[in-house]
Amino acid sequence: MRIYLTLAFFLVLSSAYSQIERGSSMVTPNGNRHDKRLLNLGSYVNPLIGTGGHGHTFPGPTRPFGMVQLSPDTRVDGSWDGCSGYHYSDSVIYGFSHTHLSGTGVSDYGDISFMPSFVHKDIELVRDNIQRQQPFSHRDESAKLGLYKVKLANDIRVELTTTPRVGVQKYISPDRGYMYIQLDLKHRDLLIEGDITLTSKTDFHGFRLSEAWATNQLVHFATSINKPYTSRWLFKDSTGNFKLVLKYEVEKNEAIIVKTALSSVSTEGAKANMEAEMNHWDFNKVVNESMFAWEKKLEKIKIYTKDQNTLNNFYTALYHCYIHPSILNDVDGQYLGRDGKVHKVNWDGNYYTVFSLWDTYRAQHPLLNILEPEISGDFMHTFLAQAEHSGRLPMWELWSNETNCMIGMHSIPVIYNTYLNGNIDKEMLLKLYKACIFEIDHRQDFQKFMEKGYLEVQDESESVSKTIELSLDFHYILLIEKALFGDEYAINSRFQGFDKGYLNLTNLETGFAQPRDNGQWLPNFDPYEVNNHFTEANSWQYSVPQYSIYDGYHDFDEYTTAQKKILNDIFMAKPNTTGRNQSDITGLIGQYAHGNEPSHHYFYQYQLNTEQKGMLEKVKTDFYENQPDGIIGNEDCGQMSAWYVFSTLGFYPHPDMAKLFYGTINIDSAIIETKNGEGIIYPKPTKTARSMVFEAKLKANYKYPKRPSGKKYPLEIESYETVMRDLDLTGVSVHRRWNYVYELTQGDDIQAIMTAPQDNKTFPLAPVLSLNGNVISINARVKRNLKTYYFITYQSLRKDQFVSDSFKEYRKPLSLLPGQHIYVYEKVNEPIHSQKPPDRVVFYSHYMQAPFPQPWLVSYNCKLNKQYVAIGDKSLVDNVLGDIDWRKGNWQGTQGQDFEVTIDLLSKTKVKTVSVHALQDTRSWILYPTQVQVWGSKDGKNFKTMGTIENTIGANTDSSSTRWFKQTNGKAKSYRYIKILAKNFGQLPQWHPGKGEEAFIFLDEIKVE
Repeated sequence: MRIYLTLAFFLVLSSAYSQIERGSSMVTPNGNRHDKRLLNLGSYVNPLIGTGGHGHTFPGPTRPFGMVQLSPDTRVDGSWDGCSGYHYSDSVIYGFSHTHLSGTGVSDYGDISFMPSFVHKDIELVRDNIQRQQPFSHRDESAKLGLYKVKLANDIRVELTTTPRVGVQKYISPDRGYMYIQLDLKHRDLLIEGDITLTSKTDFHGFRLSEAWATNQLVHFATSINKPYTSRWLFKDSTGNFKLVLKYEVEKNEAIIVKTALSSVSTEGAKANMEAEMNHWDFNKVVNESMFAWEKKLEKIKIYTKDQNTLNNFYTALYHCYIHPSILNDVDGQYLGRDGKVHKVNWDGNYYTVFSLWDTYRAQHPLLNILEPEISGDFMHTFLAQAEHSGRLPMWELWSNETNCMIGMHSIPVIYNTYLNGNIDKEMLLKLYKACIFEIDHRQDFQKFMEKGYLEVQDESESVSKTIELSLDFHYILLIEKALFGDEYAINSRFQGFDKGYLNLTNLETGFAQPRDNGQWLPNFDPYEVNNHFTEANSWQYSVPQYSIYDGYHDFDEYTTAQKKILNDIFMAKPNTTGRNQSDITGLIGQYAHGNEPSHHYFYQYQLNTEQKGMLEKVKTDFYENQPDGIIGNEDCGQMSAWYVFSTLGFYPHPDMAKLFYGTINIDSAIIETKNGEGIIYPKPTKTARSMVFEAKLKANYKYPKRPSGKKYPLEIESYETVMRDLDLTGVSVHRRWNYVYELTQGDDIQAIMTAPQDNKTFPLAPVLSLNGNVISINARVKRNLKTYYFITYQSLRKDQFVSDSFKEYRKPLSLLPGQHIYVYEKVNEPIHSQKPPDRVVFYSHYMQAPFPQPWLVSYNCKLNKQYVAIGDKSLVDNVLGDIDWRKGNWQGTQGQDFEVTIDLLSKTKVKTVSVHALQDTRSWILYPTQVQVWGSKDGKNFKTMGTIENTIGANTDSSSTRWFKQTNGKAKSYRYIKILAKNFGQLPQWHPGKGEEAFIFLDEIKVE
């Protein structure tokens, strides 16, 4: 029987051991006594961790994977540190809403918000008199599993709890008087449409259609209150206000309970959810049921340590791993699909939402595939349903909206990981594979990537990161094909070789992943610079892909040497970035950035030296703390927490999950519960102290050693030899070079399995071209058996369009004419055969000779933003226009100042028309100049105005555009110098998310005719 080392784990919590000894019991939801003694691991969970700093978590209650996240909102402005609706630094609560995102970097949710008010005297509080927000103090606030409490400044005590689909609020009156409860549909993001319908003095329902990150989020709700109102007001006006105010006469300490069910389908669905999950008014019962549900999840991993902070951090991290993805279907199985239509679950499980896959494919989903095999299978059914309804697998899906956030298509590695863990069968894998292929064949970024096996600056923004992430996706497509159809099919796949695409952006002289522009390395490369060629990172943090050293390149000495250099140097690099300010880059050790995902695996890539082991421990202790700002960056829907869970246990998952990275362990032992039984892990008693014992057992009824009599700590394992004899299988070492543990099968030769795999095949890489005017030199790598070939044409071609007998062997630099394209590739061990290059593993460089730049001189009377200088001073007169996607480059920009430039035409020239090409992308702070002034001069000192062009296009637009500001005079005049003055918009207006900040001007290309 085969078992993965991910089953190999864990002993028992020291501080929970007294609970095990005396036992504890809890009433289950069906009223029966729970026959298993619970450990009360929930007492270690602190939901306030991550609510400060940049963690972006929320403190309110939810159930494991629950649809409802009921929590206070202290920010309603959509700010970055208010993404979850709550920030610990705040002191005012605006309401208690029923949906929240855990740890994201973009704001959304905050739906169906209630807020109570209290007065002593009988007065009519209407419209503007009802106070929306209330101050509060953290001294009067507490949060634990299943229960949040706070006392507001008006002395109302608020308590919150949830079922999976119902939020339950308790408002306790401070005195005899009058309580007002307000439901605000406008709360937080843009309200497109809404409705509130009262059906009795205790019940009402409605819906909220809103636009934010999810552009079309429809939430239906049904609310019941345990007391009839005495008066009510329903307000709706042209400004978007839409709220209901209910009035109650109350006694001191009287509790009003408000229960609200949600549905993505209908109010009838919400009512059915309430009837199924909350058909009573027993608030404490719901709290107990919630604690019980969480305890069952937390007990899947039991760690044994006497360090209180580790216990708090570990179980809070495990708690965060269970918040998202979230159930979206009603109790009857209906849900709103990606096509905007109602569907019904046709499998035995639930449909889910909130897939932050760029983050969570790395560790979160591998963890859930171990702990939650059935739910992970549900995720795959959800993936397939989304593909069937929309043609798209989830990328960053939110409430059946695709936000198209982040890059790649990382549903693919999650699909393979789920299959590898045995949580879906081949039939399901085949269906998902077809969905993957459909999307690959219809997505522009994949198609551009497949044209030459990588992406360049002119192809896509964030081209380096996209190349690396798409290479990874192709790696998993090939693994899926191998699993479905066998080795031979995968070897001959049309995708073969694309998994190596990232190598084409690896500069072997430096080891860094670098952007290429039109076949060349982009000049002025700075590995510390955060720019639009990378996704929330710089080159340091993206140069070693997570799967790269396991793909058959162990003999590729140039690459592994370069990769090792990055890993050896990164932790000692200066801890400062250059370029754009990127709030996500936090938790720097050198240039390793733990607060964001791209370098999360770096500590685990190679065997750690002593110094790096100390740094790894520093991450676990300094970047995860039991306090509100205890997470160093965005929690990211479980990824930051999953990293900590794995790392506390001493290892980290390889995405393929056939291997584990070995790190450090600072707990005594631990036990994990899986579908195949339990596993145990503890430090190996060895003099080298550099490895630990991974033990996997196949029997769930294994009896653990008893605690020695009279000792409370630690729980001792009898002896290493005894444990080896009692367990079915023991792997006793890790590979010394590559720092991973292989999958083991009973009876396997351990030493043979630990041998690093070798592969003598070397794939050619796309050559880098150097440009000197119109002369092209090809920087062929010096490596045996490599030859370089080229083909020149006036057409832009795909690989399947090359003409036979076109390619010639490159021997010396070549001259190109404007408009010509050159295609260059390397080939190994075989002659050219006068045929088109193979479609599979031969990548090529493509260079297009643009029209030659004007010989004019350009001088600037302004300061360009160093992020936006294009290729230098001549960019404005190089006859190449900037793309509407400004992130690709070519544009030059100034911020908070006018753009002033003078062009020396080198001799007096008849000038009739001067044209200036500008960009507007309001969301990105780039606005058209308010006007463009054009001046002419014969001597460069005395300028005469040629005219002024006013901007007529408003700033309040949600789309990007470009335009020419053109000044044409009736008669041509002789000038040598032309001066352009583009006036800056100034500060961004109040309606803009960046209000008060300075606007940019972006120009590219000036024509003088």
